[in-house]
Amino acid sequence: MSQIVVHDKLFIGGAWVEPAGDQVIEVVSPVTEQVVARVPHAMAADVDKAVAAAREAFDHGPWPRMTPAERIEVVTRIKDGFLARRQEMAELITLQNGSPINFSLTSQTMGPVAVLAASLAAAATTVW
Repeated sequence: MSQIVVHDKLFIGGAWVEPAGDQVIEVVSPVTEQVVARVPHAMAADVDKAVAAAREAFDHGPWPRMTPAERIEVVTRIKDGFLARRQEMAELITLQNGSPINFSLTSQTMGPVAVLAASLAAAATTVW
């Protein structure tokens, strides 16, 4: 991946939104010492907005009213979506932190999948 990854918005409350400020974080590859990405620097106002959106979702969104089976279905879709984009995520991890791609593909992408799978297995056997 030789092209610089650029994001100019923050994902808050289920949507891409303009950041409150104009500061940018440059992500530097530890391998090449070149800038590989530019992302918005979230300001306090952005963090407050994200926390408020999370609070709203927790209090009034669908999650707290879902049955355990519905939650298992949602988390399964998250796990499957993560697996479907595993190669892309591994490449970004390698780009950002310089780890070998095989390590990113095995440990750094499969670790979260294993945690989700274990959580799903535990939830499926729990008496609700």
